[in-house]
Amino acid sequence: MVMGVGGRRGLIVIVIAIAGFLVIAVVVIAMWVAGIIMAIETNQTGVARITALIGGITTVGRR
Repeated sequence: MVMGVGGRRGLIVIVIAIAGFLVIAVVVIAMWVAGIIMAIETNQTGVARITALIGGITTVGRR
């Protein structure tokens, strides 16, 4: 079964690719949360920015 993926090297490459994707996803989510916190702290455009961020998420989710 492992040989169907290209041996151990192929399996390692797949695992590294998945790990890299997960790291990028965690960084993006952390930056998004930091953006919301900053918007709430400044409170000048807080509601508009939070609405835009949530709207962006729902738009991406519909694709």
